[in-house]
Amino acid sequence: MVPAMLRKTSRVESYAASAAAIRAHYDAGNDFFATWLDPSMCYSAARWNGPDDDLPTAQQRKLDWHLDAARVSPGARVLDVGCGWGALLRAAARRGAREATGLTLSSRQAAWIQERTAIPEIRVIERGWQDAEFDTPFEAVISIGALEHFARPELETEEKIRAYGEFFDYCRKMLAPQGTVSLQFIGWMNVSPKYERRYLPGVLFPESNLPRVEEVITAAAPGFHLVRLENRPQDYVRTLNAWLGQLRAHRAELEAKIGRDTLRAYVRGFQRFILGFEACSIGLYRAVWTARGQTVT
Repeated sequence: MVPAMLRKTSRVESYAASAAAIRAHYDAGNDFFATWLDPSMCYSAARWNGPDDDLPTAQQRKLDWHLDAARVSPGARVLDVGCGWGALLRAAARRGAREATGLTLSSRQAAWIQERTAIPEIRVIERGWQDAEFDTPFEAVISIGALEHFARPELETEEKIRAYGEFFDYCRKMLAPQGTVSLQFIGWMNVSPKYERRYLPGVLFPESNLPRVEEVITAAAPGFHLVRLENRPQDYVRTLNAWLGQLRAHRAELEAKIGRDTLRAYVRGFQRFILGFEACSIGLYRAVWTARGQTVT
């Protein structure tokens, strides 16, 4: 099902990671990711609650958190920027969303959703937000784990703010008057800007950099009020440990799929992320904005 009035824009991707860089990671293979992700295929931090939680339950809690934060109710239109394999789209459709539209630059993710999701309210578009505008507004824009790709490593602070500002300008243009934005992203904490490139996991995520929460807040301020903000790095520590357990349990199978060196890069990358979260070098942020001029509830 093609969304009504989709228009391709002429926006230049001057700040974000290139489509080729995104595909280099996310097109590693659907079978590869399906072997160690939970059944929802969520490739982002879950939201844990207590020692007895399991990964699928914690991932669903994360999806519900964002849908609740964005006030998604029956009849709403939802735009998921960087939709992965469509977990949030499916959750929104179960909640009664009239439209759940996902944007991805990964052809394999798009194919996976199209082949496995026969839900008329769901549609996936293989396009970045820079090249996708809609004449029908959305009640919610949600993006989980994509903001990290919107600014390249070589950008200075002011350029990073400008890059994130372009994204918030896009959100404001795509939102209905009472719309809400809900984001989840990894962000720098106790790392000086001059050392960012030294600590970036460039092998796993080429051409990408982490935002700083103050950069994101500054970028959003002209058009939005920040109404909710939390930092829960332990959510990612538990998620990464769960993924590492599956990677190790299926090592031989995964090496056959992608090769020993690539698998080792994932294991080492996830281990480095865990060290960063535990050392408070990086945090896991969830943040919610409403457009300026609307009532904050």
